[in-house]
Amino acid sequence: MNYSKLVSRHNIFCLAMCWLMLCVGDLQAQNVSDVSTQLAQAEVLREQGKLPQALSLLNKAQQQATLKSKQHTLILGLKANIMLLQRRYDEAFLILSETQPLAEKNQWWFIAGDQSSYLANLFLRQQNLEKAQRWFQKARSIAALSGDPLLSVQSGINLVRLQWQSAPESVPELAPLQQEISKISEYSGSEVLLNWAALLLDSLPMAQNKAQHKEQIFNALNRLLQNQQHFNQATLSQAYGLMARLYMTELRYEESLKLLNNAIYSAQQQPDLLYRWEWLSGQAWRNQGNLSEAVAALQRAVNHLETIRQDIPVDYVDGRSSFRQTLEPLYLELTDLLLLQAKQSEESSQQQAHLRQARATVELLKRSELEDYFDNRCIIDNQQQIDLSTVNQATAAIYPILLPDRMEILVSFANHIEQRTVAVGAAEISQAATALASSFRTLDPYYYTLSDQFYDWLISPINDLLQSRQIDTLIYLPDGPLRLVPLASISDGKQFLIEQYSIVTSPGLTLFDTSIRDKDEMQVLLAGLSTPGPVVDDVSERLYAAINVATDRQVKENLSRRLTYPRERREQEAQQRGQKARNKVSMLSRLRIVNKTAVTDKRSISDEDLRYISKRPGVKPQSNYQTKQAQLRQQLRIVNKIALQQNPQKTESDAALRIVAKYASQQALVAALQEREPQQPLRIVTKTRYQRPYAAEKVEAGTPQLLASNNTGQLRLLKRSLPENQAQLRLLKAQRLERLKNRLKLPGVDQEIENISRVFSGDALVNDDFSKQQFVDNMLSNRYDIVHIASHGVFGDSAENSFVMTYDEVLDMDQLEALLNHPKFSKAPVELITLSACQTADGDDRAPLGISGIALRAKVRSALGALWAVSDAATVELMSEFYANLKKPGMTKAQALREAQITMLQQEQYRHPFFWSAFILIGNWL
Repeated sequence: MNYSKLVSRHNIFCLAMCWLMLCVGDLQAQNVSDVSTQLAQAEVLREQGKLPQALSLLNKAQQQATLKSKQHTLILGLKANIMLLQRRYDEAFLILSETQPLAEKNQWWFIAGDQSSYLANLFLRQQNLEKAQRWFQKARSIAALSGDPLLSVQSGINLVRLQWQSAPESVPELAPLQQEISKISEYSGSEVLLNWAALLLDSLPMAQNKAQHKEQIFNALNRLLQNQQHFNQATLSQAYGLMARLYMTELRYEESLKLLNNAIYSAQQQPDLLYRWEWLSGQAWRNQGNLSEAVAALQRAVNHLETIRQDIPVDYVDGRSSFRQTLEPLYLELTDLLLLQAKQSEESSQQQAHLRQARATVELLKRSELEDYFDNRCIIDNQQQIDLSTVNQATAAIYPILLPDRMEILVSFANHIEQRTVAVGAAEISQAATALASSFRTLDPYYYTLSDQFYDWLISPINDLLQSRQIDTLIYLPDGPLRLVPLASISDGKQFLIEQYSIVTSPGLTLFDTSIRDKDEMQVLLAGLSTPGPVVDDVSERLYAAINVATDRQVKENLSRRLTYPRERREQEAQQRGQKARNKVSMLSRLRIVNKTAVTDKRSISDEDLRYISKRPGVKPQSNYQTKQAQLRQQLRIVNKIALQQNPQKTESDAALRIVAKYASQQALVAALQEREPQQPLRIVTKTRYQRPYAAEKVEAGTPQLLASNNTGQLRLLKRSLPENQAQLRLLKAQRLERLKNRLKLPGVDQEIENISRVFSGDALVNDDFSKQQFVDNMLSNRYDIVHIASHGVFGDSAENSFVMTYDEVLDMDQLEALLNHPKFSKAPVELITLSACQTADGDDRAPLGISGIALRAKVRSALGALWAVSDAATVELMSEFYANLKKPGMTKAQALREAQITMLQQEQYRHPFFWSAFILIGNWL
């Protein structure tokens, strides 16, 4: 049972009727009858999950009620409850923030208590556990005043679950609630009894006296099952299902299956219950060793769930949905059993059927994650599946499936699927993928160990299949953390995989079509930003917190330490590396790429380091500040504030994008600042809260103040003296913007656009010509087959946090999607969109979905983007090679990218995967 359920459905209806009778003096008899009917119908619709229809009836009832009356307050609360189920949290809060105090002021205790529960549930959905606990306590207190034992117990159950959620290892105190439960009548408190039984079942593993715990569960459910004639089918279904769960804890699978059959019979026409009991049935059958029955039950569970998937309220926490988090195990359990059946199948046709069914089940999960990312439940409903039988016979699709205890690799050929098993669990692969991706982003010279490991995991088990069929093109369908690692970058110690195969990445088995267009007729729109404009001031905080740039001079200075070493060269340098590895200092400190790592006490702070200091909300400090830089994430951030000093501006190639000073301790911070000779005196203010400190102290005019956080060791600007007139303010603002523009310059963009324009004809928008409006006008007034955007951009953890810079404004993914979905592109969609200077958020395995979303949402056939920020010069060379190759007759997009990447890695200064492997091709590879 879901502990966030507020009060029983029966109680809501009874409460509504009760207050309608109390309000009869304020209404005419006919109005009471009409409103009563509407509320009753709304409650039925709510139980059936038809929330819009229920809300419509409540709106009609509201129009007949007197403003701020008891009845009006009651109806508004019921509306807020439905809005809560629809995830319309802001609207629900606006209603409840007015109606709950009104009900409490007028001592309408039943209404005030229920609406306190609504508010508690709202904060619970928003993961504000402190406020949720406070409002559940308030609801329990009001229930004592109103004499409502049901609300009191329900709020108590919710409080126990909240405390349990905060401290999972603690044993909840249930004795006081048990006494209250014993006094509740099963006829009016059926929902409370069900929630109580569910709470006891969930806490059973921690119970000290398990026999007594089980007896309490049995007694609560038995009270309902012994009086079946008084309850509806949904209540009986839940009672049977929970009783089956109890029997399964005692390994009494035969009896539990009989109870589940009763639960399923009573839950007809209610798929939200059916999928739960079929899921349990599948687990019971599997525990009995009957795989065929288990698969059948789990498949029915998935089918029931899919029928209501669009109607299930979804909550998002850190970009991840409650749907994926809570229901993913069902899909993986079914996939696991199907793969086991495929291994046990003796007939080839039966084996292929199981493998196709397993792949289709994982596809449902992939679709769900894409819909979560874009907050759009219908994003890929109309997409077609890749049909390998219609494309080149030398093409294979690699489909890794991560399971808790192993990884299954499905290799799809034209009309056949092969299965391979790797005995490595999802957790280990996830950790290794994150580490390998970090080593690529940070130019770690010792990346090859993990790179070789991934080759052994992903390619070695299927290498014989690929070679025997003379495969030359791989369609890679990664999931979860595997999306962080470009397949092209893994190596067998002698060659990178891109040197053996052309590679295209796909979020799932989706492709628009496999036709090939005439390249001679292709028109290209080139849009580039070598020097940003007003966009710098427009979106500064969101922008600079995400973009990650290293200047070419900084990269070149470190190339001698950042080259790749194939296996045959490693042995020659093993002895030389031994002593250096023990004493070496990470070369990352020389790169002006700012990491989320602390500056050690031994490192001095330069004037340049103090120019931009940030304490960005939401960024948690690393638990171990001494961890190697190569293993930590990089993230740049900036504060939009005036520089602490007016230091001479360094050359453009030397200028870092931004600097973040973080320290292992406050003492290290103060000591470092004391060693420095500032041009202006600095005042250090220590505190842990955000109240205004030392208000009585006088601060010398013109002296910057810094706030040193005792908790994080970070600096942030607390206060500064403002210029005396607007002219000085405008001057300082202009100077700040100019510094930021210099740090965001991409000098290679001009050369990149010039090189591509020599290959394909079309139009070019550079710098101030690349305004948002001009870009839209060009797209709508001309026909372009290729759209190439060379400008800073980021794919974050959701579509909302993904954007591309134009000269004057940000172009977010929703706007780009709307533009490319214009009717003019319906018959001739864009063939290729390239985002050569964009990057994905560091360490977030969902961020690469943003590149996939361009191909899916914007209806373009292919998308080319980067997983991390690549140096300017390397990007220019790779893009120039790619388009020159693409123009050649018979050259596919995948082959063109492969040839360009091989050209790059054959150059000693670009051999590290940092420079060339970040670019991945999504969608149509032909």
